Amino acid sequence: MARTLGPLVVTTLLIGWGTTGWLLLGGATLMASYAMGPATRRVAASQPEVRRRPVLVN
Repeated sequence: MARTLGPLVVTTLLIGWGTTGWLLLGGATLMASYAMGPATRRVAASQPEVRRRPVLVN
């Protein structure tokens, strides 16, 4: 559904709404980027502790 409606919504926002559409898209991207930190911390806190091993790099 997102692959079908996503391009339609973005095209409508950017071409149809002009500057307002660009500002809405930028605001949505900004909100999503700020939400990633708390969401990641919450998921990491709910997961059992995983023992990490060093990875060898050549």
